[in-house]
Amino acid sequence: MAGVDSTGFTIKTLQEVLADLDASLRTELGENLRLGADSVLGQIRGAIGTEISLVWEALAEVSAALDPDQSVGVYLDALAALSGITPRQQATFSTGTITVNGTGGTIIPAGSRVRDTASTVTVETTEAVTIAGATPVSVQALVTGPIEAGAGTLTVIVTPVAGWSSSTNAAALTPGQDIESDLQLRARREASLQASGTGTDGGIRAALLEIVEQAVILSNRTNSTAADGTPAHAVRAILYPDPSSASVEATIATAYFGQLPAGIQAWGTAVTATVTDSQGVDQIIEWDYATEVDTFIDVSVTLAPGSDIVASDIQAAIVAYVNALEVGDDVRVLRVYQAIQAVSDDVLSASALAIDIIDPPVATSDLAIDIDEIARTATANIGVTIA
Repeated sequence: MAGVDSTGFTIKTLQEVLADLDASLRTELGENLRLGADSVLGQIRGAIGTEISLVWEALAEVSAALDPDQSVGVYLDALAALSGITPRQQATFSTGTITVNGTGGTIIPAGSRVRDTASTVTVETTEAVTIAGATPVSVQALVTGPIEAGAGTLTVIVTPVAGWSSSTNAAALTPGQDIESDLQLRARREASLQASGTGTDGGIRAALLEIVEQAVILSNRTNSTAADGTPAHAVRAILYPDPSSASVEATIATAYFGQLPAGIQAWGTAVTATVTDSQGVDQIIEWDYATEVDTFIDVSVTLAPGSDIVASDIQAAIVAYVNALEVGDDVRVLRVYQAIQAVSDDVLSASALAIDIIDPPVATSDLAIDIDEIARTATANIGVTIA
């Protein structure tokens, strides 16, 4: 039956709407009423039925918008807000620092651009700087998302400035992020609701997931130090990624302390922060960031004759699989094969697969990742041989 019942919302189709209109009209005006498409009344009945059907479709959309498993876009944003979840995480730029050299006193304006030698990544300065020897300046990518540039690659000056002679970057860019997808927001909302309250591992994790992309909570409620070094009666939070921001870390510390049970230490080795409690007493909050494990993969792929698949297609599929892994996830041989096979039906087979933390890789089994590590890779780390 159309409408709302214990099973949810059932839409009334156009055919059902027209059948109901026919029944009502014939009840009121007689059974012999002509309602065919060639009659005036039939055409009026069709127009009204179409409009009523559109109302039913709108009601179905409203019903779906109230279901967290179906809701999308602004409707999912509204459900998250009603659940007390922070707004959808917006896209951010990859950021970093370059070092510029040239004639002392030369001013490099904000917005000046530098790219890598492969012309795949371009960044621009976010501030004006005056050259005084090797001078550091902050940069960001031109577009949002996880744009990657390795150390020492940003060397080509795009914006000519008289007196600016060279550029380099001592460290890789800190990747930005794409806007949080509906799937990610839905998962974050569910994780928050699954938390059973303040003082639980779930509550701590949910609070931290409001700030960072990933969080693993390890509790040691015994009287002895755990194998990973967590002291007795302590909690260890392993977060990813490192925001490289003092203000974000202050937010993390406050949220963490707000969920911490009395008498339990927040232990870690990477960050130590101070939070002042309601009595004016300073409390120490510590945590760790997951260490990125550079992953190298070599594989031989056999394609169907005449296929237009190229090595970069295979590389992109493998990179997407590895970089979607979470903290502590192993890099699995089977999953790599599945990622390759999913590229196209033209992929007949994949073999000679090696996964390792060294280049070239030699290990042929799953790559084990510790609970405080996260596997990551880049196109340059993926070797593909097309047979």
